Amino acid sequence: MSMNKEQILKRVASVANGEAVAPTGDELNQWSEFLESSQNEWAGAYDPQVLIKVHVGVIQQSGTSMALPSQFKEKFAGFVKVGGNLLDEFDPVEATFASGDYVTWGGNQSDGYYLNVSKAQLSAVSVAVPYHSRPTSLSTLTSISPIPDPEFLVARTTEYVLMQRGQPEYVEFQSKADVLLQRMVGNEVSAEIQKNNTIRTTLELNNFTLGED
Repeated sequence: MSMNKEQILKRVASVANGEAVAPTGDELNQWSEFLESSQNEWAGAYDPQVLIKVHVGVIQQSGTSMALPSQFKEKFAGFVKVGGNLLDEFDPVEATFASGDYVTWGGNQSDGYYLNVSKAQLSAVSVAVPYHSRPTSLSTLTSISPIPDPEFLVARTTEYVLMQRGQPEYVEFQSKADVLLQRMVGNEVSAEIQKNNTIRTTLELNNFTLGED
């Protein structure tokens, strides 16, 4: 079940302040920072499937590059499709020794990210880039995090608030948050294993044997 930012902060307030009333002023600003840190921790702990997006753009005639979204997590989530062709990704070192068609990426959060193709295009081509994204900032009280289990955000934010106040109860919420994060990672791994097993079973039912020509 999803929760918006206000609902999460009210849950934190019910523990930290003894009443389920969203914070205001400086307290709201501080708790918002804690909440953002919690969400970023979740997104950085693994590569959540829910954060995979596809960016569609165009590389113009004679061009070799195009901009990537600011939320690009510096990792593709599959082959990049350029003009109907699926291209391999090479890192900058590999690219110095490579030939043929491939893609690389460059840039950073401050200056922006970009995609490079190895050859100038003879005509304008469409490009589809599957990528792992960073979560959108929870900038308003109605913002909703895509996290599978928002209870993690409640627990981790509560931990930070209580720790800041020097209240030893923060340890309880620290442990709870750790368990919830591990559970989300485990669920994702299990889902990926199940998907791979389903693919394998389908192939075998159609008389294909993996690992054999």
